[in-house]
Amino acid sequence: TFEGIELEERIKLVEEYLSKKAFQKAYDIIKESCKKYQTNYLLWKYKTLIELELNDIESAKQSLQRALFLNSADDEIWQLKHALDFRTKLKK
Repeated sequence: TFEGIELEERIKLVEEYLSKKAFQKAYDIIKESCKKYQTNYLLWKYKTLIELELNDIESAKQSLQRALFLNSADDEIWQLKHALDFRTKLKK
């Protein structure tokens, strides 16, 4: 668990794992972090990205909805929505 790690440290760890394409390690941190910090849109944005990378489309859709609800003004979240829509169309 990541119990003693503050939010900023968690985000740094996630970013580090993402840069190394260690998506499962990043997902383990982000999943627990989203439970603890439920109103942090940045965590939900990263969770959407990671779920997309792990090809978990249904979970990514749910995370994206949460991210959009928390901050609909973030352009990167909208880019993730377009990427998710594109992936969804490819699967059909």
